[in-house]
Amino acid sequence: MPAQVPTEAPTVKGTETLAAEVKSVDEDRSCHVTVLNNSPYTLTTISYKDIHGDWKSRPSAAIKAGDSNEFWLKDVFLGPGAQGFVEYRVANGPSSFKVNFRCPYMGGDDEAYWEPATVPNVALIAPKVHETNPLRVTFEVGNV
Repeated sequence: MPAQVPTEAPTVKGTETLAAEVKSVDEDRSCHVTVLNNSPYTLTTISYKDIHGDWKSRPSAAIKAGDSNEFWLKDVFLGPGAQGFVEYRVANGPSSFKVNFRCPYMGGDDEAYWEPATVPNVALIAPKVHETNPLRVTFEVGNV
């Protein structure tokens, strides 16, 4: 039996949507993050990870009470976008939290959030997004 030839050219569903989501390769999709420590405790960095992107400036080992730290996760040319996290411990206690951030290349919005949303002894204030594409965000740790 001979193969059947389609009478119409096949179409790809959602092509317009995909084209609208794809950004220019020249667009900066980096994450510029500031962590303000307005608590009375030192925040010690437990770990940090670049899920996607390259660190141009890394998180410091600790943020003393009243200080801040800025770091930059740069998007990459092939597969642009950036996503990562930094995990901190509060003083020498058992409480820890992550700051999560992402500036995706395709689909989805920029994100900045705490994980978990609350921890004992400090206030995790809602992240303040200053700009998107690239993502510029400030996370503030406050006093309870």
